[in-house]
Amino acid sequence: MKKFGRMLTLLIILGAAGYVFYHGWAQLKISTDSCGVLVSKTGGVDPEPIVPGVFTWHWETLLPTNAQIRVFSRSPYRVSRTVEGTLPSAELYSTLLKISDGFSYEFQFDISLRCTPEGIVRQVVDKNTADDAELQAALTLAAEHAADGVGAGIVAEMLKDAGYVPSAESAKALLNRYIADNEEFAGIEITDFSITYKKVPDMHVYGRAKSSYETYHTKLDELLARQAAKDAEEISGRNKEMARLAKLGEVLRSYPELSDILKSSNAVETIKALKELQ
Repeated sequence: MKKFGRMLTLLIILGAAGYVFYHGWAQLKISTDSCGVLVSKTGGVDPEPIVPGVFTWHWETLLPTNAQIRVFSRSPYRVSRTVEGTLPSAELYSTLLKISDGFSYEFQFDISLRCTPEGIVRQVVDKNTADDAELQAALTLAAEHAADGVGAGIVAEMLKDAGYVPSAESAKALLNRYIADNEEFAGIEITDFSITYKKVPDMHVYGRAKSSYETYHTKLDELLARQAAKDAEEISGRNKEMARLAKLGEVLRSYPELSDILKSSNAVETIKALKELQ
């Protein structure tokens, strides 16, 4: 009987140990293409991601309703983004050259990306990301920001150098620079990247149009300046005549007897009289 009791006790201990070991073994809940993050009431978000192939045991999961393991797919997520627009003052230059849609651009980006295991933990910590849908929303936003940034970089290079030829390699270099300069991409990796240049403006024509407009604008400014000087001279002359008439009026008010003299004078003499008042 004592032997049976000892055996039963051992079985109970082994069963309890097995239960504890099994329920604390977090890796069992993670598939080969996923990553888990432990979130518990007692410890918050665990900084260590739960990944396949690495033994992970957590006592927090032993307490009922205390913890949950949020599981996220690590399969790359694909985002397509079109970046389009027109070069600065494109409408003005196109009107000058009498061309339509001459300086617009359109780039098509296809980006595949995913979070690293550490990046997934960061998403949970920073944004309380709960599932794949929320994680994909964050990846979509990051990819769109990257496409917009690379697109703006391409346009800036074209404006800087008319001989710049956009290519897949130059776009990838701009992407790497954007990722390095933006904290948003911490914990995010690009698994595939491609760009299709659907519409690229002729920068040599754009440069000539810009130069022609600047020449036209300079000449217009000169013409307006000359006209303004002429108008100012005419206004100044009229103001002088008005001042003379005002002085004549003051004299006539002071010496009413001069009215008869002026009435009997001809126009030339009147003008001479006005000039004498200067």
